[in-house]
Amino acid sequence: MPEFDVVGVGLNATDTLLIVPHFPAYAGKVPFQEEIISPGGQVASAMVCCARLGLRTKYIGTIGDDSRGRIQMESLRTSGINLDHVQTRHCPNQSAYIIIDRSTGERTVLWRREDELTQSPQGPAMSIALEAGLDVDGRIVHWQHEVWSPGHSRRPGRSATPALLGAWQTANPFAPPASIDMPLASGGGAERNAVPGYDFGSQRVLCHSVVTRRRSSALRSLGAFGNVFAAESFIDEIAHVPGQLAHEEPGTALSWPAYPSRRPS
Repeated sequence: MPEFDVVGVGLNATDTLLIVPHFPAYAGKVPFQEEIISPGGQVASAMVCCARLGLRTKYIGTIGDDSRGRIQMESLRTSGINLDHVQTRHCPNQSAYIIIDRSTGERTVLWRREDELTQSPQGPAMSIALEAGLDVDGRIVHWQHEVWSPGHSRRPGRSATPALLGAWQTANPFAPPASIDMPLASGGGAERNAVPGYDFGSQRVLCHSVVTRRRSSALRSLGAFGNVFAAESFIDEIAHVPGQLAHEEPGTALSWPAYPSRRPS
């Protein structure tokens, strides 16, 4: 026998209902007659109904950690719903302000949902360590860029099993495929732009693949945003050390032969 009769995955919201005698004209103003704060959302509301009908019910979703999120959690908990796989996010819970016209029964809904409450994948975490060696003239003669990161791509069609959320949540789910990096010659992934564009005496780039359980996918620039930010920030740090690199002066400490467009004018 299955552990639950029904499992709901998805939306919850905490609504504020404002009941007015009639909907105001554009740019108008009317007093409201009642204010009601009510936990809701299509999936959460359906699960509460199922639980009150005596079904063994489980809810899976994300809830904010503000007062509205606490109202939602308390409602689900007191209804006897299993909440073992509810995730709390550090953001406001989804909410709506619903204006109800008492004279007609019609409603107008103003709602908001934070991005943190969705199941959209996040960009992979990256850890980057940099080392540089300078000569007596303040020139960088050795550079090492080391990055630890999971793969930056999990697009459908590139693995033996489906790379879609629905395929991992069926009665007989497929195993989620691992995120991968394309070869560097094809643009790379975690190591994209880790090879410096500057002409250093010697350089070494190391990329370590990390396996994580968190679902992640590519940001627009793959690993470039992390690698470029780390490298340029490190050069700025060296430049601010007294007597070290002065990269504002063309030709003294850095040169750009690999990328002519980056040469200072």
